[in-house]
Amino acid sequence: MAVIKITNSDEFKKLLDVLGEDIIRANIFFQLYKGLLDSTKDCNKEMNYNSTFWGYTIQSNMDAVMLRILRIYDQNQNSLNLRNFLDTIKYNISIFDEKDFKERLKKKHNPFAESLAEDPRKPDSKKLDNDIEKVSNSDPIVEHLEKLRHNIYFHKAPPTKLTTEQVTENWPVSYGDIETLLNRAYKIFNHYSSLFEASVHSRSMSGIKGHEDILKAVRFYHKNK
Repeated sequence: MAVIKITNSDEFKKLLDVLGEDIIRANIFFQLYKGLLDSTKDCNKEMNYNSTFWGYTIQSNMDAVMLRILRIYDQNQNSLNLRNFLDTIKYNISIFDEKDFKERLKKKHNPFAESLAEDPRKPDSKKLDNDIEKVSNSDPIVEHLEKLRHNIYFHKAPPTKLTTEQVTENWPVSYGDIETLLNRAYKIFNHYSSLFEASVHSRSMSGIKGHEDILKAVRFYHKNK
């Protein structure tokens, strides 16, 4: 168990906010990546007018996803990650007490504090243990992700010992695996955020398909110049 030392619910809230920012942004960057990738099929001609720009834009969004998902599923005991976030909840379960919950919502002037407190607020111990298992390197996808972290992204294995191709062959992480881990993190985070402060976070954002307008403008320009 890797527990982050906290003394009150305000300090836990800081952990919730910082980790949540990574989880939400990772999901948004992944949506941007998927949208751009889909556009390579429908707007291939328009993208080829400046393939360098679009190629690096697509890759930079996936890099932004990987940077965050590697932090989210990091197994380091000294960093903030999903694993020790859940361990911290398990060790400080009293911060989910009904009395503290009501006080948190009343500070925010939430008029529904009393009625929301009627729902169970303490995390279910079996679910919590199951969630910890899902974000630990005992999970095969998380284990493979950790290998990529140590040998490709955060550190580079010497190519004389282990090439990038060998790393990805030995510990593959597919496009579908990334989506699975992002959905898992988003679902787990929102579950405990809801229990703690009756708040869930959206991973949608206005303008998420803004690249489509740019590509339409490129198409219009080349058609009418």
